[in-house]
Amino acid sequence: MKVPNEDVVYYEYEVRFTLNIIKYIKQFIEIKKFYYRNIKTIKGNKIYLFNKNECVYIFDLFYRIREENNLIYHQFDPEIELVCKNKIKAILYKIYNTPIIKVKYKVYFENAFITVIDRYVLGKYYKDLEIKEEDKDSIINYINNKILILETDFYEIKLVPNKELFIRTSNEIFKCIKDIYLNDEIAIKPHPVFNKIYYQTADIKIYEDFIPVEYILDSNEYKVVIGGISLGLLYALKSNKKVISIINILNMNSEIKENYINWLQKESKGKILIPNNMEELRKYLLSYKNN
Repeated sequence: MKVPNEDVVYYEYEVRFTLNIIKYIKQFIEIKKFYYRNIKTIKGNKIYLFNKNECVYIFDLFYRIREENNLIYHQFDPEIELVCKNKIKAILYKIYNTPIIKVKYKVYFENAFITVIDRYVLGKYYKDLEIKEEDKDSIINYINNKILILETDFYEIKLVPNKELFIRTSNEIFKCIKDIYLNDEIAIKPHPVFNKIYYQTADIKIYEDFIPVEYILDSNEYKVVIGGISLGLLYALKSNKKVISIINILNMNSEIKENYINWLQKESKGKILIPNNMEELRKYLLSYKNN
């Protein structure tokens, strides 16, 4: 890859749910403007797409220009078992997004809306991705790979109500990790959108937030992956990593927390360790460090 940073173009693109018809129309107009200004003009290029889960808005943008370009899908997302517990909400979600999304997709509602691109679409554009070793080295390889932190700003996505308590908890978790691992054994992969880090990261390796975590895991020898509710945790299991979720340590609404824990346990078949407190987290980390 070896793309100089000055050649990387960053776009701010977000679709926010609103029941206000005026705001909805304004957002629809902005989406159209963004598409015609930044996407519609792309022609004769290879376009790589990596995510089928939860990224339907982004996938759709480039699906619209598939005839003028070479669209390539490579699967990084893990396969997850989904059951729609509220079909009415799923139907309403599709109705709401009918003017915005053109690609075929399915929507599920368990604890939140989860969208998955249609299998036929994915199969039509699927292609194995060949990455040269020197390209991996230039972007994501480090020497002492031991533990990867999947960092997410849970306050920003409104899953924790108290910002100060979340910051304090995040710092305690990070300190626990640093007490067990050396600085050069730790790396952080921020969430691509909710990517604010609230603790001091001097001398700690931090990946660019736009690099898929699946790409990192495929190209490194990390032994342990720790995070909250990221799908990357499930992919880490698939990649034979030891996986820890800190969700039960966070000051999250108890019902929402329980739903996410049940989902993680179901999808991982109980293989993800979910400590109840800092003491248990330390015990799990020490166990993995020594084995």
